[in-house]
Amino acid sequence: MVALNRTLVIECGKLQEYLIEKYVEELSKNLFINETYFGNILTSLTLFYNLVFIDHGCKHLVINYDTDYKIVKISIKGAKEEILKKLTEKIDINATENSDEEKNLFLIQNLTDDIKYDKKSGKIFFIYDISALHGKIYEERKNHLQKYFKKKINNVSATD
Repeated sequence: MVALNRTLVIECGKLQEYLIEKYVEELSKNLFINETYFGNILTSLTLFYNLVFIDHGCKHLVINYDTDYKIVKISIKGAKEEILKKLTEKIDINATENSDEEKNLFLIQNLTDDIKYDKKSGKIFFIYDISALHGKIYEERKNHLQKYFKKKINNVSATD
């Protein structure tokens, strides 16, 4: 059975980026996510972790993914509100020339399909639309099956 959600808790006082990579690998394996989305998810989560790690913006992060196989919603709780607010403010590409933080915020915004912040829960949500991936997988499987059955029918016809 494929896990439709999973939680990871990371202490911010220790350099634990490897846990994010392991988490994203498992998520990608469970949901059949290709390398492109794997890279987008891994990079955006790693950049976010580095932002809060460098800024001492958390004690621990609670990362959770939830999916319906069309949308992957990754919630992150535990970061300072200041950092979360910055992620929801559109970053101008020109601002990235002078600031590594602005560059990282810009990259996160462009690697996700959407970012939502829920002030009440203190969570930020990175949203990825993976529906096209599963549609593509479905089409590939359908084409393989059609090819298989066409070949099977031709082989049966040839021996009659």
